[in-house]
Amino acid sequence: MSAAISLRLYAADEEDSASSEESSSEGKPSADWTLSEFYARWFTPVVLRGRPRPPDAATLAGYGEALRWWARLTGEPSLRSIDDATVARFTSGLAEAPGRRGDRLAAGTRRKHALRIGAVLAATGPRRERRPGARLIDPPAVPLPDPEPHEPEAPTLDELRQLYAAAERMTRPKLLIPPVHWWRALLVVGYTTGLRINTLLELRWSWIDFETSEIRVPKESMKGRRRAHTARLSVEAQAHLAKINLGYPRCFPWPVHRRRLDDAWDRLVTLAGLDPKSSRLSGFHALRRSHATEMAAENPLAASLSLGHRSNSHGQNLLADCYADRRLIDSTLAKLPSFVPAEPLERQLSLF
Repeated sequence: MSAAISLRLYAADEEDSASSEESSSEGKPSADWTLSEFYARWFTPVVLRGRPRPPDAATLAGYGEALRWWARLTGEPSLRSIDDATVARFTSGLAEAPGRRGDRLAAGTRRKHALRIGAVLAATGPRRERRPGARLIDPPAVPLPDPEPHEPEAPTLDELRQLYAAAERMTRPKLLIPPVHWWRALLVVGYTTGLRINTLLELRWSWIDFETSEIRVPKESMKGRRRAHTARLSVEAQAHLAKINLGYPRCFPWPVHRRRLDDAWDRLVTLAGLDPKSSRLSGFHALRRSHATEMAAENPLAASLSLGHRSNSHGQNLLADCYADRRLIDSTLAKLPSFVPAEPLERQLSLF
């Protein structure tokens, strides 16, 4: 391609981009807007909804939470008034902000808020590297807090057994399904598949093929929504699912606010005589960490495939994408240790 043609194509691309950047449902952006107004009236329609994959509800909720912290800590100045001192008030205020459990916000949470505010602020400036820019101000950079160094910890099998036993004392969710069966199925399916809690909450019976022992999760229900995922379903997991198949479209319906589910997890951990503030038992991701730990002890590649991860190593990418058969997961999953007591498991298998 000649230089003249390349230049004309680039100029046309710039004009199209400028046109799309200046057009929004609310008209031309203004430096007199606050950051929240800029986000709602320009950033969301032009940047977020202009991407090949539109943002999901969790992404939008994350931006909304970050902007609420911004408004609370900075007083919500106009864009033209934002400077390094404004950003410093935001970051220093976040460092002292209380978390959900009364402690300060975790470094990872503060980092997410800073990343989102930084992304919105950056869009108020000039266009950069084919990213839209409203060309309103020269925005200051938002420094990111250093991540807290930590080693991942997974619950022990004894702790998972205690959670399984404590499920007998849970009183929610209020459904046709007894809470004990709901919680025990969630524990077993979460541990044996490694699926994230948000995916489990979206899990539908139509995604499950009991003949092939597979759960086929569409990409829209996976984190990042980049690719679909097939999870293998153990006999033990199928036996527990059979006890909660009472006609609901989703396997794990939760009829109240999502935050109440996190509180219910803490209650389950407490009923089990364990500490909900323990890093091993902090949140439903504990089940995914246990799955990863036990699978990787047998075969790291099978663990990566089962989790839906792709290694940064070119060799493992090639193996995972082109050569490794699903039997690798099956053989490793068959060696996954169980935390279900032998007597209840035998009884459930006989019913199944």
